[in-house]
Amino acid sequence: MTSSATPAIRSLWPNKLLGPPPGLKELNVLCWGSFLLLLLIPTSIFAYLAHRAGKQFSDLLPIDFIYYYGDGQIVNQYPPERLYDSALQQTVFNRIYPLTGGGWSISPYPPLVAQLFSFYAQLPIAAAYGLWFVTSLVLYSSGCLLAFKAAFREQPVKVSLLLFFALIFPPFLYFTLVVGQLSTVAVFALGGAVYFERRSMPLAGGAVLSILSYKPILLFLILPMLLLTRRFRMLLGYTGGVAFFISLATALSGIRIWSAYAGMIHEWLRGAGVHGQAVFRRSLLVDLNSFLYAVPGGRSMPVMLLACALAVALLAWGIWLLWRSANASEAIQHLVWAVVITWTLMLNIYAPIYDCSILAISVGLTLGALSSLQRKSAVAAVGFIGMLIFVTSIFTGQFAEQHGLQIITLVIAALGLLQIGLLHKAIASRQLLKCCSGVPSAATLTP
Repeated sequence: MTSSATPAIRSLWPNKLLGPPPGLKELNVLCWGSFLLLLLIPTSIFAYLAHRAGKQFSDLLPIDFIYYYGDGQIVNQYPPERLYDSALQQTVFNRIYPLTGGGWSISPYPPLVAQLFSFYAQLPIAAAYGLWFVTSLVLYSSGCLLAFKAAFREQPVKVSLLLFFALIFPPFLYFTLVVGQLSTVAVFALGGAVYFERRSMPLAGGAVLSILSYKPILLFLILPMLLLTRRFRMLLGYTGGVAFFISLATALSGIRIWSAYAGMIHEWLRGAGVHGQAVFRRSLLVDLNSFLYAVPGGRSMPVMLLACALAVALLAWGIWLLWRSANASEAIQHLVWAVVITWTLMLNIYAPIYDCSILAISVGLTLGALSSLQRKSAVAAVGFIGMLIFVTSIFTGQFAEQHGLQIITLVIAALGLLQIGLLHKAIASRQLLKCCSGVPSAATLTP
């Protein structure tokens, strides 16, 4: 049995039938070989044969990329302040691809997103989609690599294995990459922030994190975490990055763009259910709030009071842990990031399944932290829940359409509870070590 084989493989591998289990290097070769032979090559052949058979890009539509491509067309063809005219958005989106039996949602992204996609909108939509497909793949891979390298220093085989599983993660592969969503930008921002922090470059990490301001609801736990853990230089870098983006957007679109943007955000919040019942399909949402809508009696007063009490207790526990984690070890800091990323999805008002792409970073950082802390049993538990998230993400959308319940929400919540428990134990162990190190030894007490 090779020394590099993982505990999970050692316990499950049929030694009598197949001999010693493979080590990490062999497993790495097997995974990437399967990726090449079972996914990349067959997909390329299928795409080529479909093209030869006369299949067109329009057969792939409708996809979410139309929102960003349409925003880019509005920037190119209309005055900047009309970007957030919901009626104009509908006209442009339907001109690209008319929906039957329903309409397009509004596009509430900040002005710079539309400015970015104005370059893509100068191309035919098929070419623009292909370019964004490649860009998304690069952003996601780079963000994951940066985070995994921070979590597993000088361990390229483990980094490579984590990247393999991240690339075949269904919320990324289909719900983000194929449909042209923007979650790859979030993965890049989070991975870059963690990487630069570990390189003792918090200002650069904060500047990269400011890219996440394209979707402010993903920051509602991250920004308080920066304050509670006294990451003041990273917060300064973030503030500088946001100021730069605001200045650039104002220079490109004019000051009036912000009043139009504020009006669109208000309209979007109403649609998200903040000011009433949501109009978005809850089968695509994984947050706990949406989950309660699907549970019979989930919005009743007793259930809501209980949910609020649990949320307050959880937040209080989290705030206490974050405050205690300041200036702790690198492993504990990775657990802090992992906890915040996971609970950002769970406690959000709007967490669509494609945003689950950021869980690749959360799981990777957790495994790296536990490896540093030498918590082998916990590594196996996190790995098991990670595989459950992977498997349930394949069918959770269809299951939610048929039965109303989002199964993956429960699994992600289990991951979040496990992570916060691991963070609590790591901080407690650190405090115990500090106390013990301050107690005089028996030798020093001997006269």
